[in-house]
Amino acid sequence: MDMLRKKPLDKLNTDELRIEEMRLRNQIEKSRKDLNQLDKKKKVAFQEAVGADQLKKKMAYMDYKQLDTEQRLLTKDNTILMKQLTFISNLVVIKKYESRLQKSPIWNKITTIPESELENALLKVNLRGEKFEDVLNGLNGIFEEQIIQSETQDDPDFEEFLQATQMAESNEMSVDDAERQYIHRVEDEKH
Repeated sequence: MDMLRKKPLDKLNTDELRIEEMRLRNQIEKSRKDLNQLDKKKKVAFQEAVGADQLKKKMAYMDYKQLDTEQRLLTKDNTILMKQLTFISNLVVIKKYESRLQKSPIWNKITTIPESELENALLKVNLRGEKFEDVLNGLNGIFEEQIIQSETQDDPDFEEFLQATQMAESNEMSVDDAERQYIHRVEDEKH
């Protein structure tokens, strides 16, 4: 996975991506089997406690607790693997349509965005099994969302606007009153 992060998108090898995708799928499958085994062991530990004396119940509880902790950690690991698989699968799709994407304006966005932002963006969508137009729309949606967030992130007027619209939406104020309050606040801040 780290090897893939160090290369620019256009230098990534599709075969390497597919191998990584298969490796992740295998790890996820193994993880699911391990989770099922832990679940079965927890049930056995619980069943052993039923009708047992206090000492055996305490031992069964300790086993159950240890298995439960192990299961939670494995579930977290599995979640990370699933995110990695989504990322890699989306890269495979992008590479599949690379030549067509290079002819569209989205390619410049994909190749100039910082790696961490690209990774976060590709975790938000599932491009697998999509037609080219759907892939393009999905990628455009991601970048439009990021542009909107970056443009409005540090804009106090936008925050005021949001508060005013939310007051109108929750019927705390009429639409006209909320708008007047917004206009008044903005004008006060400018003076």
